[in-house]
Amino acid sequence: MIKAIFYGHVQGVGFRYTAKRFAEKINAKGYVRNLDDGSVELVTDKQELIEMLKNYFKGYVKDIKTEKLEGCDKKTYDDFKIIF
Repeated sequence: MIKAIFYGHVQGVGFRYTAKRFAEKINAKGYVRNLDDGSVELVTDKQELIEMLKNYFKGYVKDIKTEKLEGCDKKTYDDFKIIF
């Protein structure tokens, strides 16, 4: 699994709903949620999802920090969820 934090103008622009729609399209597993500092956290089993979101929100995303999550595999997630 990969954790990505998206920085920039990423809240209030439909980011989480677009992430879910894209994830369902490519059968990605994981979750997306807003963070208190205005960024968005995404955990997924597919790097492709991160690239899709980066390209779709090109004018809004200023930076992305990613890290591989050790000890966490895609079996942990049945599907892709928006966490509120």
